[in-house]
Amino acid sequence: MMSVPVQVRPDLQTGKPIELFDRKFDRGAAVDAYDVTADGQTFVMTRSERENPTEIRIVIGWPGEKPANK
Repeated sequence: MMSVPVQVRPDLQTGKPIELFDRKFDRGAAVDAYDVTADGQTFVMTRSERENPTEIRIVIGWPGEKPANK
């Protein structure tokens, strides 16, 4: 995960990219493998238990969440 300082005024300018951290998290394919909390202070990322996963786990009724109405 990288960070780049950006200035938009008076002209668009970008600074030098900085590596935030180097970990083995999923990179995502059809679905994003990370998100940012609403306050913009924390990343939420997925990481596989196995190098080449062959299954996914879906948790229904996680504490504090209500199932979506269909």
